[in-house]
Amino acid sequence: MQRRDKIVVGYFAYFSPMRVVCTDFGEIMQGLELGAAYAFDKESYARFYPLALEAGLPVAAADFEAQRLKGGGFFTVRLALR
Repeated sequence: MQRRDKIVVGYFAYFSPMRVVCTDFGEIMQGLELGAAYAFDKESYARFYPLALEAGLPVAAADFEAQRLKGGGFFTVRLALR
């Protein structure tokens, strides 16, 4: 297991603001490999993006300004499974 697998990318509330789950890069990679989609905010994508490139994932630079203008604030990543 490489060190990048343990880098914290973000957090999400599972049941309430008091019960928060930490998501590290290894968990995200496992989920992506299983076909999950992940929605990142600007801060979490800034952490995820260089790690994803390092791991060889074909991810794009996110344009959060364009997303904001469309009324959204998240950038979603899902691997195309072959």
